[in-house]
Amino acid sequence: MSTAKANTTNTTTVATTQDTQVVSFSMKINREFDTALTDKKSVAFMELKKTIENSIDESYRSVPGYQAKSANVYDFRSGSVIADFSINATSNNLNLVSANQQLASTLRSQGLNISNDGFSYSVADGLYNSNDQIYPGQNLTLTCNTTVNNTITWTRNGIELKESARYKIYQTVLIVKNTTPDDSGQYECSTTENSIPFVSWQRIMIPDPNIQVTNDKVVTCENSTIMLQCCAQESYEVKWSVDPAACIQPSTAPPTGCILCDYKVNSQDCRTNQSTLVTCQLTKSDYGAQTIKINIISGIFTCNDGVFGPGNVGDVHVGDCNQGMVGYQTAKCNSTGQWQITDFNCVLRVVQNLKDRVVLLLPAELPQFVANLSTITETNAQTITTSSSTILTIADILKDIANISQAIVLSKPVMNGFLQTLDVIGSPATQG
Repeated sequence: MSTAKANTTNTTTVATTQDTQVVSFSMKINREFDTALTDKKSVAFMELKKTIENSIDESYRSVPGYQAKSANVYDFRSGSVIADFSINATSNNLNLVSANQQLASTLRSQGLNISNDGFSYSVADGLYNSNDQIYPGQNLTLTCNTTVNNTITWTRNGIELKESARYKIYQTVLIVKNTTPDDSGQYECSTTENSIPFVSWQRIMIPDPNIQVTNDKVVTCENSTIMLQCCAQESYEVKWSVDPAACIQPSTAPPTGCILCDYKVNSQDCRTNQSTLVTCQLTKSDYGAQTIKINIISGIFTCNDGVFGPGNVGDVHVGDCNQGMVGYQTAKCNSTGQWQITDFNCVLRVVQNLKDRVVLLLPAELPQFVANLSTITETNAQTITTSSSTILTIADILKDIANISQAIVLSKPVMNGFLQTLDVIGSPATQG
């Protein structure tokens, strides 16, 4: 499984000795995907692996060049159930058509629903040949490394891609113009080699940057510095678009995925009321850039603090959340000189990060994701139970997990993690 940062490129064949090669294939099993198959130590994984390997060896033993007992099932992935396996052979030019028909028949006799045409040569993570994260707004170039000159079909998530203003297809090369997060998915190029389908595939991830910046500020006209913060999805880097002289890098270490700026306010430059704009954007694209408006005012004020700034009775200001949270809180200045919070829309950052990830989640990734969610909710239970916005965000995550799970079988650890998370957000403490 791959991400927008390309993994090491695999090829269909890899030399192991002078005379022997490893040839990789995929086989589709028509049944619901069981998340237990993501755990290579699970009974489900080991039993299915053994059944398929024994059947491959039995069906391929008469194929010239096949090395007996070399079958290795190394992964199962969703899409019904796709088994990725390899064999050792003295040639990669094998005639496997009849052997695959026999293999399908053998496995069907053992209760597995497999079509005769459910086999293909398989190359994983061989389309995007770079370690660089793809940024929204950039072009994406994918290359299909095949040795034949047959017609090539390009797909994303199983849907064929046609030449258009956004998709440029040059036989073995696909260019996706001006990418967005919606271009994430599993890309495949397919053709035919030795009368067997050839598929090179890779999952490309272009997460939503979800740039989050300090809320707009109201400050008094005096010599001071304002701490500004900009955070983005952890795959990306961000920068300030502001005069470097006005933005000092503070000694405080920023949270993971964030940058800080001590913005300088000079009283000599703000004798009259004015506004200043500070923008944060991705380092390689202006997609989703966010701007902070700093309103600099003069006068005498009833209320004034570092979160909501200066104001008079009846004024309503928006302020930043506490450290470790994202969103905003609203307060009204009262006659005692205090800002009284009227609306608290703050979500734990670690929970919001999971919410951003869940939209691109694959069924095979559910076990680890649910385990992370369960750990985070248990570790931060005290904070979560006092934050209705965080509880609602977790509830939305659980709904997304339920939607992803409709076409698969959930293993016991996944169900346990799901229920443990429900226990936290449904505890009596959240009712107060």
